[in-house]
Amino acid sequence: MAGDAQLLAYPPLAHTRGVELEYPFYFSHVYLLVRHGPFSQKKTFGTLQTDQVQKWLTFVRRGWLTFTGQLCSLWSGEGGILCPAFPPSARFTYKLGGHNKLSVFYNRRVDRPGEPELRIFPKYDDPELLKVGNPYLRPQFTNAVELAHKYSWSTGSIFTAVYHRMIKDQYMRVYSIDASNPDYDIVNRIYQNTGRATNTGVELLLAQDISNKVKVSGTFNWYSNAIDAYQGTLLFPYERTFTVEESTADAWNAKLNAELQLEHDLAIQLTGIYYSDKNIPQGKELSRSSVDLGLKKGFWDKKAELTFSATDIFNRFGIRQEVTDQGFTALYQNYFETQIFRLGLRYKL
Repeated sequence: MAGDAQLLAYPPLAHTRGVELEYPFYFSHVYLLVRHGPFSQKKTFGTLQTDQVQKWLTFVRRGWLTFTGQLCSLWSGEGGILCPAFPPSARFTYKLGGHNKLSVFYNRRVDRPGEPELRIFPKYDDPELLKVGNPYLRPQFTNAVELAHKYSWSTGSIFTAVYHRMIKDQYMRVYSIDASNPDYDIVNRIYQNTGRATNTGVELLLAQDISNKVKVSGTFNWYSNAIDAYQGTLLFPYERTFTVEESTADAWNAKLNAELQLEHDLAIQLTGIYYSDKNIPQGKELSRSSVDLGLKKGFWDKKAELTFSATDIFNRFGIRQEVTDQGFTALYQNYFETQIFRLGLRYKL
């Protein structure tokens, strides 16, 4: 039957990574396997040969090209319609000199909801904030473009980037009063698509070897988070509307990492992380921070290794949100077991 036609792409991903254009490479034999009832037919979708690439990019003789693509198809009830979707990810890097590189990135990301987000059965671990999934949840699509520059020297490097992300159909839990039973004060937390949002920011990464035994690195990210106004419909336990007000706010996060190699085969790593307040639909996510520690000690000519790690030592990295809607204000906290201590021993036989 025509409606039973299927289309498979082989290989599902065609890509090149970090290949200089001076060397031969090509996309070859991208096949489409069309299955139509008891019959199968294999057709070549197309090839991209070395000389074609070199003619296309003759001006980037000192550059790299990274390309990742995936084929998709849509089939109507009457016949097949091929809809190739290229490219979900692309990167171009150009050498400006001995120590400088300029890069341009494009990335398309799809975040698909999993079983916890789609599960319609409520969770009663917190009956006043009743959590429910949404089987009608749509995937979240993020398109990102970035312009970056990297300068390297013998003992370190600095990386700066300007980026813009466009998010469509972002999803998160929406808070709404459940007025179906006037005897109980219940607020539903239901996964819902909340419209569009954009992130525009600047990122800075610095790495430096202070000595053979001391290495430090740090990142700083500042961005403007814009959320568009949106109105949707909640379906559980009864149908009602919800609204997301338009908001724009600046936020930033930073990370500092230090690695020390001491005597007697002892290594220490210390990391500090900080996230500032940021706006979210219906409210804001509060600031949080973490201090992590790692130790590694070798024994018996490095045949044995003792490790110890502690994440979120001061227990301040849990997610906290302030949500305000008609008739209520909620403070939500979820620590996700961020404070964890581990001790391990490894021995090579």
